[in-house]
Amino acid sequence: MRYILLLMMWILPSSILPGQQIDQWKMQKSVDDYFQEVIDNSQIPGFTVAIVKDEKILFARGYGVETIGAPKLMTSETVCAIGSLTKSFTAAAIMQLEEKGVLDLDQPVVRYLPWFRTANKTESDAITIRMILSNTSGLMAQLTSNAHNDSPGALEAFVRSLQETHLMRAPGTAYQYSNAGFAVAGLIVEKISGMPYAEYIEKHILSPLDMFRSTTDPEDFFEMKSINGHHNGLEQALPASPTMPLIAMAPAGSIMRSTARDISNYLIALLNGGRFGNQSILSASSIETMWTPQVSFVGLSVDDGGDGEDYQYGLGWMLSEIDGRKIIHHAGSTGTMSSMTMIEKDERLAVTMLFNLDLTLIDKYKHPTMFSIINNALNTILAVPRSEFGLPRVPDPSLNNYILEEDQKTSYCGNYLMETGGYSWMFNSALIQINQNNAKELEAKAILGNKTIEYFELDFITPVNAVSRNIGLPHNIHFKVSPKGRVLGMSLKGSYFRKVVTTSFERFVTLHSYDSSFAFMVSDSWQSEWKDELLMGNNGECSFIAGWETPKGIISNKLSEHETLLKGPWLKFNRSSYFWAQQSSNTQRDKEDLQHLLLRTRIRDRQFLFLYTTTQGHFTAKDYEAINKVLDSIRFP
Repeated sequence: MRYILLLMMWILPSSILPGQQIDQWKMQKSVDDYFQEVIDNSQIPGFTVAIVKDEKILFARGYGVETIGAPKLMTSETVCAIGSLTKSFTAAAIMQLEEKGVLDLDQPVVRYLPWFRTANKTESDAITIRMILSNTSGLMAQLTSNAHNDSPGALEAFVRSLQETHLMRAPGTAYQYSNAGFAVAGLIVEKISGMPYAEYIEKHILSPLDMFRSTTDPEDFFEMKSINGHHNGLEQALPASPTMPLIAMAPAGSIMRSTARDISNYLIALLNGGRFGNQSILSASSIETMWTPQVSFVGLSVDDGGDGEDYQYGLGWMLSEIDGRKIIHHAGSTGTMSSMTMIEKDERLAVTMLFNLDLTLIDKYKHPTMFSIINNALNTILAVPRSEFGLPRVPDPSLNNYILEEDQKTSYCGNYLMETGGYSWMFNSALIQINQNNAKELEAKAILGNKTIEYFELDFITPVNAVSRNIGLPHNIHFKVSPKGRVLGMSLKGSYFRKVVTTSFERFVTLHSYDSSFAFMVSDSWQSEWKDELLMGNNGECSFIAGWETPKGIISNKLSEHETLLKGPWLKFNRSSYFWAQQSSNTQRDKEDLQHLLLRTRIRDRQFLFLYTTTQGHFTAKDYEAINKVLDSIRFP
């Protein structure tokens, strides 16, 4: 009954806005019409929105569908990723601890994490908690590979890995948006409170605010029916698969899921001195501290629809002036979902929107931006004319009239494998396929596992430079071409993809399980057979066993038949669409020394295992190539 009432709460009593007499029903009708117009005239599959005034929810409703191709509608209770809005929760947790007197914002981080340092230790010793929360610590903006870890100690392992990096700027001197900095803040919360970050946020913020459909624990996603969002396609979005979030980046926004209805409770508390009903999560002075400018940075340019004025960053919140209104705001982005919250403190008015498409990646020259959508939501609420804030005032500078010669097009077609990673985690381990469509134009798909994560046309500027064209922002693409004109590879979002000769793919065959529950590709030199519901393969030098683990541990027990000489730790990594763990071991059987690599992943409460074996000392790069082929091609229908 509680959820039925919540779903119906998109029409609720409201207060009179200061200085204005508002017709409640007229306002709600105008707002509903506006959001319906947004969903009808954009490529957004769906979004959920809530409007808060004083201590009340004026409006809460969903628009569109949760997933393209499925009938389930978005509602105010749809669980979405909120991305970097999480940073405000991390800042609130720090402020709670300061109120208790157990930390001081202006004390250095090393007071609470004595081992903390970067490669330039003298500089990092000067970083204070306030600098961390205001993005003035000088810590890097991009993540390192150490962030890809789901072990219980992932957060601390990542923060310790910062000793390998250099500060980008001297602490306290300039703004540098940093997810790594908020990871440090999250670890401080853990060390001071004595409990995991997710547990602290649940106990001290989410529960007191009745945010029962919000979580920073991935294990809650299935039960809460969290949606997965969408990738960018040619004319519409592409449904995304579940992915393992970066546990180490939870305090920065990699994990947290919530609903528009739950965020409403959070906003009510912020607008009312930290109080929600009979609960108080923060003092009014702590909230004021979070909303006090700490540093200025370049705001939205005139060309991009802004006024060219600087923005400010407080502690976990941004502050700016938009259309003459002083606004406190923060956006969030996860690659497949996004969010934005705006607070007009003087009016005690707030709007939050959660999208199942990442609007920070949308083509701003063709589609409304997140800034423009939510700002015009405020305009509609206040019954003032809509504005063009956030809409570019100049045409797309990448547009051009170059036409690639027809006889050149086939040379670009083929498969491109990532050889070196770049600044975008989205394309890690992806395969790029370029083909000609029916109109003989070149199109590309970025494929991760068995899912297309981006689909775009190639618009050439020169024979070696192109941009992507789809519903998302254009990507710059540079092709590496030999002096004789042979295409060797391509650079995309900082990553290099090597072109693979087509014949190399013809040497592989797809093996299917007897019950069609999994399939993967191996070299056609392998001989395979089914035995005891396991797929077994051998090529004379190496062997593998693959299948679903049973309660009796049928695959794991294969190793116990050997004398164990050495066993390594479990290492965890993300490959294609799945999250894997691997363990190396050396054994002996019948006086023969063997080397093994055991890989496992969990699919729908079942554990899949792949055991690769070769003789000791003969585990080569070719073996890793064979294993990676399995990991990249494996499918679980």
